[in-house]
Amino acid sequence: MAEYSPAGLFIADHVGRITYCNDTWYEISRVPKEREKTDRWIDYVKEEDQNLIREHWKRLVNNAAAINVEFRFKAPWEDRNRNKNDTWVLFSAFPEKDESGQLKSVFGSITNISPQKWAEGFQKRKMEEAVELKRQQENFIDITSHEMRNPLSAILQCADEISTTLSAFRASGSQTISDSVVSDSIDAAQTIALCAQHQKRIVDDVLTLSKLDSAMLMVRCFDTLVVFTANSKCR
Repeated sequence: MAEYSPAGLFIADHVGRITYCNDTWYEISRVPKEREKTDRWIDYVKEEDQNLIREHWKRLVNNAAAINVEFRFKAPWEDRNRNKNDTWVLFSAFPEKDESGQLKSVFGSITNISPQKWAEGFQKRKMEEAVELKRQQENFIDITSHEMRNPLSAILQCADEISTTLSAFRASGSQTISDSVVSDSIDAAQTIALCAQHQKRIVDDVLTLSKLDSAMLMVRCFDTLVVFTANSKCR
């Protein structure tokens, strides 16, 4: 059963020297099948996780209590789709006591949890990308709203100026429009036209980005007709 087990099984003494382990243990840890290297299996654990192992092993020996800990081996993990990650294992060890209650040996196993850890990391990256995308969209909306508001304010001011000037002319009862009134009204109307053109350019740019994101815009790149999306490159 030990030889066919999908988990890496081992028996160790109180200082952590391996007295027995199955082939799966070697496959997961990538420790060479040599006596000296097997006894120094902790050297094949990532440096930043070695102290964690020592602390838990010390607690197992001193308290004769089972331990469960996750750590990484130095050898990289890779799945059939060439996705790479650290080799994560779930390390479980259980003490065997003698008649006096003293630690006799340690039985344990290591289970390869690298696929689960990769999936967790992948999900975390997707969440971070979604949060970043939302932040960028909010910034885009803020910038667009700001750019739209500036010409809109000028349009309202110029429209109010034209309305006020013409209302004052009507109230005066005069039959002749002065050159200053005509000039001011023309300037205000031209300002309105310029601001409207500016707003139109902003709206056109927003619509273009929307078409790019929806893959609805056809462009020619290096004499080859291609479809661009928001995150694609010319190919």
